[in-house]
Formats: sequence, C-alpha cells, structure tokens
Amino acid sequence: MKKIIFLFVVPMIIGSSSVRAQYPSPTYNNLTVLGSANNPGTTNAGIVNATSHLTGTNTQANIHITTTAVGAGTNGPAKTQLGMRIDLSKDNWFSGVPAQGEIDGAYIVVRQGGVNSDSSGVLVDIQNTGLSYLSSMEMDSSIVNPTTNTITQGVGVELAPLNPLTGQYFGAVLNANYGASTSGILMQNSEGTAWGDVLQNIKNGVMNFEITDAGAIAKSTSISSTSFQTGQDNANGNINLGLLTGGAGTPYLDFYGNNQAAGTKNARIISDGTGQLTMLTTGGAQIRLTPTGVGVTGTLSSTGAFTAPSVVSTSTVSGAGYQMGQDPTNGNLSLGLLTGGAGTPYLDFYGNGQASGTKNFRIISDGAGQLTFAPTGGNYINFTGTGTGIKSNGLWMSRFVAFPATSSTACSQGDWSANASYIATCYATNTWVRTAAATW
Repeated sequence: MKKIIFLFVVPMIIGSSSVRAQYPSPTYNNLTVLGSANNPGTTNAGIVNATSHLTGTNTQANIHITTTAVGAGTNGPAKTQLGMRIDLSKDNWFSGVPAQGEIDGAYIVVRQGGVNSDSSGVLVDIQNTGLSYLSSMEMDSSIVNPTTNTITQGVGVELAPLNPLTGQYFGAVLNANYGASTSGILMQNSEGTAWGDVLQNIKNGVMNFEITDAGAIAKSTSISSTSFQTGQDNANGNINLGLLTGGAGTPYLDFYGNNQAAGTKNARIISDGTGQLTMLTTGGAQIRLTPTGVGVTGTLSSTGAFTAPSVVSTSTVSGAGYQMGQDPTNGNLSLGLLTGGAGTPYLDFYGNGQASGTKNFRIISDGAGQLTFAPTGGNYINFTGTGTGIKSNGLWMSRFVAFPATSSTACSQGDWSANASYIATCYATNTWVRTAAATW
C-alpha cells in the first residue's frame, strides 16, 4: 500500500501509444511486478521503470508503467482492461461504524519554477481508431443508502467526450444521474476575491459574449428563444418579440409598477400580427396605430379593455427589473421591479452612436397604472390607469365625462361633455362653458 501512495505523490503522465511517441521513453532501472492485463498472476509480464532523480535533457518519468491489452471482447466498464487501478476502502464503510477521517484515491503534488516552464497536475492523451466513444476522463460521484443498497444522489462528468457514432463532440458533459442536483456548474469566490467574468465565449479570437461576475450578459451578439430575440440588428440595437419560429400568437410588451406580481401589469403594448399596434392600460384606456396611419391619422380609441393571457413558466431570461419569455404562447418582455423595491420602470430608445443615458425617447410606467410616452424634448402623452382618457403634457385630450350640473362642477382642463341641448368644455379647473347644440 505504501508503494501505491508513493506512486501518486509524484507527477504522472497518462496516455496511449501516441503519448509515448510525443514524450520519448528514456532508459530506466527496471523493476518487475506480478501480472498484467494479458496474463494475470504471471511474473515479469509488466514492467515498472523507476528513475530516482530526473536529470536528463529528454523526457523522463520517476515511475513509468508500460503494458498492452488484448481486449475482453465485450465493451463496457465491467470487463475493462486497465493500465493501473487503485482500490481504497475505509474499514466498515458500507456497514458498521467507520471511523472519521478523509481518504483519497490519489494525491498529486507538483512544484514548478523557472521562466517559460509549464506544468500540469495530470497530462492526458487519448486516441481511438475504432470509430467509437472516447473521452479524456469519466468521473462519477454518488451517495449510497447502505440499508436499501440504492444510490440516492449521483452526478457524472465526462471531459472531452467524442462519439462519432452519434456525431456528438463536447468539451464537457455533466450528468445528473440520481436525485435532484442543485446546479450543473457553480461559479463562486472566496471573501475579498472576484471573477472578472464567470463565462466567456470567444470565436476566432472575437468575443461572442461574456457573463460578468455581477451577472450581466455583456458583448452579446444576440439573445434569443422561441418568443424573443435581441441583438439581431447590431447597427441600430433591437428587441424582437413574437413567435419567431412560427405559430399563432399575439406578442406584447408589459410594464409593471413596484412590487407587482407577474401577470398584474399596469400597461401593455400589443402587436396583433397584422400590422396594428395597440397601447393600453389595465384601466381600459388605449390607442391603436393601424397600418394606414400613426397618431391622429390612424384609428384612435379611448375605450375598451382586454383579457390578459395567463403567464406560463418556460425558458426565460430575467433579472431584478425585467423578464423575457414568461409567455411563450405570444412572446413578451416585462419591465419592473418584479421582486419588490421602489422604482419607476421604463424602456429607453437610442439613436446611432448615442451614449448611455442620452436616449431619444422613453416609455414610462409610473406604478399607478399610467403609461407615459416622452421624447427628450420635454413634451409627453399619458395613458391613465382609470381608463377615462389621454393626457398631453399633463392636460386631458378628449376626455368625455358626465354633463356638468353647473358651470362650477368639478373638472380638469380639457374635459368635455354633450347632451341633446349643449356642448360643454372645461377650459379651467372646475370651470365650464357651453354652447347650444342644433341639428341640421
């Protein structure tokens, strides 16, 4: 057992015949071991080469094991032939009461120094000419219930798996084999340290995207799912909503106020799939822009309501202030502090080359059911949460109210009303004027 421990305290090279071609075999003092994969129990069948001190100018190994294998005739780990195997079990590990204390199958220590001098804990070089599966390493961890003799939790990792039979070639594969695993990959830091990025994708030397230590997706060429896309127009900047791969639906953009639950939005912008855009609040106020015109030249309505489709949980992108993809039936982008907090959600539009914070136009949801469209020039238009009308720069536009009983009936500037005899207009707060109405 001491020899096995000594073997793995030194650097080690594991590989096929191609490794020996890459790292030429040096001359050793030969030691004999019992047995080999071909001839178990025989003597002088395997060779262990030992060099006490590595001083040569060519490749050297303190311990070098050379063996060959015929093959068991059956694929799979049950009858695999091994160049080396370590069996280490703690006393009473499966039954009884094992003593406390860590045990490890192998421990590799490497200390390197010198300019332009590389080092690795393990070098692995695997090749296969048989057009079948191979990987540089396969690892499994599992928790066993000794009473029922069943595995309750298990995770597997394959490094550089190549499978020409299925056409699948990966850098790494993580398998949740048993039970509910917490996460496929966990990136964390010690106190006082930080990652610059927790993930980067670089293609041909160009950064495709990165996920920063703060959780932001940066330098991304695009983000997409079945119901939304971003970054397809790098020249201008864009977000595309809708079932981009086909299907029937009505894409929309939702605005939330503070602490609102998903599905209880204040306002919605809807595209009906036929070129019409509808902007409306939950109170019922709305404006429609048809293919034949925009604003007053299009079809304008200040009444009506809608029924919100249920929010469906699916593959999404989300943060503290936004969600995308919660409604895969239609396609949506939701803005607002959905998990709580004080704020006023908004959507900014930028021109070419504009710096952050210098937007051309902003759409704002004030948290009370009001939606505001505001260019940087200062003018704006509001859609109220009461469903009673539209404001321009704070004044009512075409808000029809009940006919006033007197000239001092409560009103806001811009309100109007009519009956069979008169047309009345509120030209100042709580001040009405009227003119006689006549048919012709």
